Amino acid sequence: GLTMPSIGILAAGATLCTTKYPWGLLKQVEWKTLGFLVGLFLTVSGLEQTGLLNGLAQVLAKLAGGHPVRTVVVLIASAFVDNVPMAAVMVPVLLSLSDTLGMDLQTLTWTVSKGTDIGGIATPIGASANVTGVAVAAREGAPIGWKRYCKYALPASVLVLLLSMTMILLMH
Repeated sequence: GLTMPSIGILAAGATLCTTKYPWGLLKQVEWKTLGFLVGLFLTVSGLEQTGLLNGLAQVLAKLAGGHPVRTVVVLIASAFVDNVPMAAVMVPVLLSLSDTLGMDLQTLTWTVSKGTDIGGIATPIGASANVTGVAVAAREGAPIGWKRYCKYALPASVLVLLLSMTMILLMH
């Protein structure tokens, strides 16, 4: 009956209680990144509570025109938004889309999963790990700018996303 945040807090507390040097461990935390992620989750929660996510589902349904292939293409665009909050945002949106369009929820879920997981590699803010990695690199004196990051990551992400979209369309 525990929520995911509760489990995370318990694990962090247990780690701090069982280490010899809790202050040293706390100094190593990427506080800016942690604050960024907390802010993202608070924003997602606010969007859900205000009903804006249902509006997003309606906009996506209109963009796709009720056509399954277009819906897959629209949802794979989730690749270019941070993957953790995007996945959290999309849960109620997918449920609403499934009801509105009469599409298989599994197909919609796989599409967003591929878009957020694979596509999250494309930009420095596409995944929480990317944000953390770029922040650590900058802190260590080796900053990685958007242009350099995307030069290497974007082409590979687009290729894998196209393959994923093809597989989803063939399988579903």
